[in-house]
Amino acid sequence: MSPKRVNISDIRNKLNTESLPMPNIPENFRNKIYMLSPWCFTSWIVLPVSAYNINFYINEIQEKNVQPYFILEHAGHGVNSCALHNYIVNDRLALFMQIPWGGVYMDNKKQIEKIHDSFSRSAELVKLSMGKHTSEKRLVVYDSGFYGSKWAWQEKKVGEIVNWNEMDKSQDVLTAALKLLL
Repeated sequence: MSPKRVNISDIRNKLNTESLPMPNIPENFRNKIYMLSPWCFTSWIVLPVSAYNINFYINEIQEKNVQPYFILEHAGHGVNSCALHNYIVNDRLALFMQIPWGGVYMDNKKQIEKIHDSFSRSAELVKLSMGKHTSEKRLVVYDSGFYGSKWAWQEKKVGEIVNWNEMDKSQDVLTAALKLLL
């Protein structure tokens, strides 16, 4: 499938077919979103790798100065290792959410509740990062239902992240990140 320019209502309609909520899409991306496949919406014309490869994207922001981007993709492999991915990267925030959903053996209704909650908190996080947050550092939030959750401050737009703050599964990394920006 070649890239197709879409608007917010196209994404909303796709998500509504599965009773999924609409994520926050920052204003600067809303008029430049492409559908690369039926379940991949991004501000890029080509996705370097599937969003399922979350560590590729974490490594990328440490190795080079990437342009701001947005990705919303349902991806995975096998019958139960699937997730809804929502990535937002700009100068002040790098948010990587990988929320299990769509697997054959998952309680997808329960997962949709988690997606609603995560999208709600992440919308507030994006809003706060664009406003009050005046640090030269970038807040990096990694929230994966498969690989754990952690956050860190990245000292420069490019550079290794050395001080990850790992979160227990019972803690919520989005709540911790929100507290950092309040």
